[in-house]
Amino acid sequence: MGKFSRKGGDEVVGGATSKAPFYNIKKAHELLGHNNENDTRQMASHLGWTITRGPLGGCESCANAKARQKNMPKISAGEKATVINGRWFHDSSTLQVHKGEKGSSKICNLTVDELTGIPFTGIYNKKNEFVESMCQCIQAQTTRGYPVLIVRQDNAGET
Repeated sequence: MGKFSRKGGDEVVGGATSKAPFYNIKKAHELLGHNNENDTRQMASHLGWTITRGPLGGCESCANAKARQKNMPKISAGEKATVINGRWFHDSSTLQVHKGEKGSSKICNLTVDELTGIPFTGIYNKKNEFVESMCQCIQAQTTRGYPVLIVRQDNAGET
């Protein structure tokens, strides 16, 4: 690939400028894999990036990931499921995406198949919005030949 100069004297080689990138902390956080602020600054420094001053603040992607990681009760008095979709564990949690902003809370629903550990997740504006998509998900599994036999709600008995 050839070299050429842009206006301002920056030399471009293969799509990269000769100057170190200049990012705000939020952009660097996104580009470097959503690490905490200290790790993001250290990685950016190691890469030679210039980071502007200012706090990282809230990150919607990080809030979603934390909600998905939230522990769900996975112990049941019954026997462990022996077939795919034999028992699903379902829980929901509220995410505060931007503290203080009206309408910034979201509802994260997490459903996990006990046998396979495969999660089904969804983000909704209101608690009652997940019902239709949950029914569609259960119907899709039934159509594929893997009917959902038991759905266990958080801290609830078998239903």
